[in-house]
Amino acid sequence: MAALVSVVHSVAMIAAGGFLAWLVYRYLGLKFVSRSWFNLDATWAASLILVGVLSLSISLASRH
Repeated sequence: MAALVSVVHSVAMIAAGGFLAWLVYRYLGLKFVSRSWFNLDATWAASLILVGVLSLSISLASRH
């Protein structure tokens, strides 16, 4: 079951990322992408920190 969930999640994330990339390419073009590149590593790290803090907060709040 865990492997199935992992595969479904991977396929969904690849499809969503591909669709978003196609939308940006289709409506904004390559010049927009080349001028507006952002640091994906910093975005990923910030999202992991945010989810960790949120999970910890919910966990601690449910104890009381």
